[in-house]
Amino acid sequence: MNHVLSKKVNNFFYFIFVFLSIMSLSSWNQFHTFLNFSSMKIIISLLVIIIIGLFANWNIKRLVLETILLLMAAIYYYLYKDTYIIPVLLAVVAGSGMEFKQILNVDFKSRIVSVLFVIGLSLFSVLPKSGDGAILTGFHFTKYCYGFTYPNILGFQIAVLTLEFIIIYAGKLKFRYLTLWVLLSFLFELLLNYETGSAAILIGVCTYYFLSKKIVNRTIRYGAYLMLVLTVFSVFIAENYNSMDGNWFNFNTLLSYRPEIWQYYLNAMPIKLFGNLQTINQKTIGVVGFGAFDGAYLQFLLLFGVIGIGTLILLVWLISFKKGLKEYKKLSLVLLIPIIFTGFTETNGFLVTYGPTFFLIGSLLIQEMDLNKSASLTSLD
Repeated sequence: MNHVLSKKVNNFFYFIFVFLSIMSLSSWNQFHTFLNFSSMKIIISLLVIIIIGLFANWNIKRLVLETILLLMAAIYYYLYKDTYIIPVLLAVVAGSGMEFKQILNVDFKSRIVSVLFVIGLSLFSVLPKSGDGAILTGFHFTKYCYGFTYPNILGFQIAVLTLEFIIIYAGKLKFRYLTLWVLLSFLFELLLNYETGSAAILIGVCTYYFLSKKIVNRTIRYGAYLMLVLTVFSVFIAENYNSMDGNWFNFNTLLSYRPEIWQYYLNAMPIKLFGNLQTINQKTIGVVGFGAFDGAYLQFLLLFGVIGIGTLILLVWLISFKKGLKEYKKLSLVLLIPIIFTGFTETNGFLVTYGPTFFLIGSLLIQEMDLNKSASLTSLD
């Protein structure tokens, strides 16, 4: 298979992966039985992308990276079956066989088509447009929103699409059109009452326009350190939260009641090297926080252990030592920095169904580039 053909086939299956991901986030599986969008289908689509990527260029670094990550994915599958750290690891492997700009372009087009498809299904009453779905799902926070099971899902997708739009089209469109897109996105986030999405857009836009390429490697390194700090801080909060203390009560309110939930899960699932099976039934009446477990750092630490969260931090850290590619690194930070910050209280950004971040990490770790050339913004065609 020649390079051009393999790239086109890869793009097609990447679209399939994104479509399956977005449909899995929708309420389709709750209302239709003739086609189920399961996590196993997502994993299979990732494996297909990996197989097609075998025709891309190889080097020792790629061989070592893919061997380690595939071995880890096999271990986690043996321990927990198709748990969601496996797609994360596979996404890095898949991204190592793809070009950076290829991932961004295909992801943006695939994601916006898939999101609009779900919204369209809701407008034609194939999926619910809005309404409480807790009785149907048994989960307290189920609230349908234009075909998705939670407003936060659509809100996060809007944030990702906005940042991808800025990355891809900032060098092609007039500033007023970019501003209009951002303002409309902010409006949608406000209508959805999703402040995290608004914050993510603001952080990403500021990163794009104000981060100097001179400090991009340092920024990535500090970002990895911040991930470690937030992981430790999450554990500290979970261990020391005291509902009877006024300061802790106020802090718990500020973080939307995460500390109480984190302490509940930490007591049920102690920190281990490779994590734990989730021991709490999230649909049980009376569960603290109604079974929600937002906060990527503590969640990945408890479910997938020190190895799991440590691997994600290490992958980000390693990017900073890759020579060249400063423009691409900066563009990746437009998506990565908002995820690092929002990951403290939410988990969405750490899941491959929500964005292309881990594909981009895999590409950056392996992709080679002439250090005398710049990956200009206008090259994202």
